[in-house]
Amino acid sequence: MARKEMRVISEKLGPEIEESYLPERIDSLERLEQGLPIDENALNEAWLQQPDSFYRVAKQLALMTSRRDAKKQELAETEAKADAETREVAAQRKEKITEPEIKAAVRLDPDVLKVGKELGELQYRVGVLGALERSYEMRQKALTKLVDLYIANYYRSGGGEGSRSAQRALAEHNSRSTRERLLERRQHYGRSSDSDD
Repeated sequence: MARKEMRVISEKLGPEIEESYLPERIDSLERLEQGLPIDENALNEAWLQQPDSFYRVAKQLALMTSRRDAKKQELAETEAKADAETREVAAQRKEKITEPEIKAAVRLDPDVLKVGKELGELQYRVGVLGALERSYEMRQKALTKLVDLYIANYYRSGGGEGSRSAQRALAEHNSRSTRERLLERRQHYGRSSDSDD
């Protein structure tokens, strides 16, 4: 990657991201979202692209989560700095200031407000990318079912025996999936109730 491109990407990501942590390519959210629809006439292509698409979304989510976590740390440091400055100014003026007044002054500090806003934006991006990652997981499940239908000759038959066998296969698959989800929930809630004791 050319130095000029690295600088542009680094400016977009912020100075806290070193060049060694930059991905080879920054995918836009729109581009990642465009990969969600499935063309039932191109299942082979969609199936082959699914792992790469999921990886790109997960990679973007990891990068954004890392940036958000760094911004949380920056906010904590900015708040600590504003707290110390508030106390120092009060001491220089020989004013007595209460803890609630200090907390209010810290919340209203321009630097704290700026970093807090940036953190909010990053939290939103992490949420959107998390939803997109879950959508790609759902896409994989949909692809699996569509491929099962294709294998059962559902799309070629236009009805008849192939369609009935595909419906049976789909019903069995749905039943099995439901049982698995129920078992996972039981295990999850069983563990969380054990840890509450």
